[in-house]
Amino acid sequence: MATIGIVKFPGSSGYGDAEYAFTRVLGHIVKPIHYTSEAIRDIDLLVIPGGSSFGDYLRPGALSRLAPIAPAIRRYARDGKVLGIGNGFQILCELGILRGRLMMNKSGAFMGRDCHVKYFGGSKIFSAELTPGTVLQAPIACSYGSYFADKRALRELEEGKMIAFRFCDSEGMVNEDSSITGSSDSIAGLGNADGNVLGIIFHPERAVDPLISGVDGKKLLSAIAPDKLDL
Repeated sequence: MATIGIVKFPGSSGYGDAEYAFTRVLGHIVKPIHYTSEAIRDIDLLVIPGGSSFGDYLRPGALSRLAPIAPAIRRYARDGKVLGIGNGFQILCELGILRGRLMMNKSGAFMGRDCHVKYFGGSKIFSAELTPGTVLQAPIACSYGSYFADKRALRELEEGKMIAFRFCDSEGMVNEDSSITGSSDSIAGLGNADGNVLGIIFHPERAVDPLISGVDGKKLLSAIAPDKLDL
C-alpha cells in the first residue's frame, strides 16, 4: 500500500477517476493536494490528473504553471515519482519538467474514444510487470493531444530512451495512421531523462472496470508500486 498524492486544480475533472482507481481498485491511500499548497510531503507518488485545469482558457495546462503549487511540483519532480495523465501531461510540459508541447489534434476537434498504445520502456515508475512491447487499450479525451517536439529533440528523446508510449493499432503496429492525434513519432507518453517522471495523454484510470471500458488501465496502474520501486 502506497500513499498517492493527487493534485486538485480548478477544473481537474479527472481527480475523481484517479482517486477511484488508486483507492477502490488498487487499494492505495490517496492524499489530496490543493493547488494553493506550497509544499508536497509524505507521499510515494505524485499524480497530476486529467481534466481541464483552469478551464483551458489559454492553452491546456498553461495557467497551472502560475499556481502556488507549481514550484513544489518542480521540486518534487527532481527525485520523486510523478505521473501526469491527460491534462497532467500537458501541465508537466508547460512546467518544463518534460520536453515538448501538446498541440491541437490533427482533426482540429476534441477526441473522445478508445485508443491503443504500445509500451517502449524508459520509465522507472513501472515495475518489471510492464514489459516493453505490451499493447494496452485505454480512453483518450482531449483537444490538445498531439505531442510536438522538433527533430533534434525527438532524436535526443529516442537516444535517451525517454519515449515511453506510442500510439499503435490493435496488433501493436506503429505508423502514421496509428497516431490518431497527429503526435510526432506517434508519441502518447513521455518520460524525463532520469525516468522518475512520466506524462501520458491517454487515461488508464478510466479503464479499470470491465463493465465500463475494460481493464487494461488497471494492468498499467498495477505496475506502479511506488512504495517498492527504487530510482
